[in-house]
Amino acid sequence: MLSSAKLTRGPKFSGSILVVEDDADIRSLTVSILERAGASVTGAASAAEAITCLEQGHFDAVVLDWNLAGDTGGALLARLREHDPELLRHSAVVTGDVLSIPGQHEAEAYGCPVLAKPFRPQQLLSTVAALLVA
Repeated sequence: MLSSAKLTRGPKFSGSILVVEDDADIRSLTVSILERAGASVTGAASAAEAITCLEQGHFDAVVLDWNLAGDTGGALLARLREHDPELLRHSAVVTGDVLSIPGQHEAEAYGCPVLAKPFRPQQLLSTVAALLVA
């Protein structure tokens, strides 16, 4: 179990972040880590739910699971490329696909950093902090 002290170390930032993750436990933990760092965070359990969130609000960054149930993160990234290329520049992908060769994950074709699961809170915070200043 992660202590709250470990979750609050690292960069502090503000901004609105959309977390798209179909695993409820991972989504909850990711949201919690980002909120403790000062962000306003919205969680979405699917690409369809994420699209609704994107249509209804403004986000400064997106963190999304590549292997969403029923769809892929790639479909959502393709939508961002078409409808909001600026937000695409502020998006990161998380994946449990440990078989991909570093530097060759499909998400990197979109210009997105890829964070391998399981990730450490500090890795998530550093990745998101870089997205917010990009």
